[in-house]
Amino acid sequence: MLWFLLNLYIAALIYISFVMRSSHLYMMNAPLSEYVRAMTNLVPFSTITAYVRALIGHKMNLNIPIINLLGNTVLYMPFAYLLQSITGKRGKQLLPLTLSVIVLVEILQVITRSGSFDIDDIILNLFGVILIFYAFSLRKPKIKTE
Repeated sequence: MLWFLLNLYIAALIYISFVMRSSHLYMMNAPLSEYVRAMTNLVPFSTITAYVRALIGHKMNLNIPIINLLGNTVLYMPFAYLLQSITGKRGKQLLPLTLSVIVLVEILQVITRSGSFDIDDIILNLFGVILIFYAFSLRKPKIKTE
């Protein structure tokens, strides 16, 4: 059942990350190097700060920053939970794999022109993953009684 859920989650992740995203039509005919330059943020916390300021100052439709901040935080939580449940490994052991998947998806979004590469997305994705790994570590093992 867990494998089925993992495959279902991966299909949903592909849909959310590549199909559902609004493409940047004004950049579709630009050379890939220009697209990458325009659609890449490597400055940590710049997007997060902009969204928080927009929320506080009511300068943007509230659903945009909330969806981006909350959505990126919860996006990889099911992956982290299912991966730990299936493998039985600890979060520390799975963190490199999880980070690699997150970064790969960000890179592929730029290459396929279905989105951007934003370090803040990676930070928020990783924050959600770490929350799940931490919550998983708090679970107390069941003690067998005879």
